[in-house]
Amino acid sequence: MLLKFWPLKGRKLTGLTLLELVISISLFAVLTLVATRAYTKITEIQDRTKDLQNMEGDLRYAMNVLADEAKNATPHTAGGDPACGGAGCNNVYFCTSLGQLYLRDKNGVCVTYSLSGSNIVINRNGTNYTITSNDVTVSTLTFATSTAGDRVLLKLRASGSTDYNKTINYQTAVTNTKRRGL
Repeated sequence: MLLKFWPLKGRKLTGLTLLELVISISLFAVLTLVATRAYTKITEIQDRTKDLQNMEGDLRYAMNVLADEAKNATPHTAGGDPACGGAGCNNVYFCTSLGQLYLRDKNGVCVTYSLSGSNIVINRNGTNYTITSNDVTVSTLTFATSTAGDRVLLKLRASGSTDYNKTINYQTAVTNTKRRGL
């Protein structure tokens, strides 16, 4: 189908002029550029969201592991527990020393939570288990126990190892459920 235009100087045109063709190609190029940039931006936002969700999920998993174990911890022995935290662990569920959290799991095994490099690590029976992935860089991990030793407050600061490097501050408190028969 040919477009019909008004005649120029008595001539009837049956096609597009060079100027009309250049203008239409230019408009098409501008629209394509705008659409490409919008698609690129949307894809970038989706990638950032996915990376942030993965990082939060990784930290949530680590906190759930700690919380589940802490809720069912057994008390340290009376008179201090030299094998599991030292003299400060006297008849309490949780104790801290040198940035580490000590507890005895439901089977009475000493478990230590600490920061090793940029990962949260559990030491059980002399074996280390890393509970955060290499996609997350944990820069700060602190523990604070209650006076009675039945609650622990955990604070951490972590960032993603992707190009987006979003930083998250995470804090949770865990109370042992065996105290007072909870």
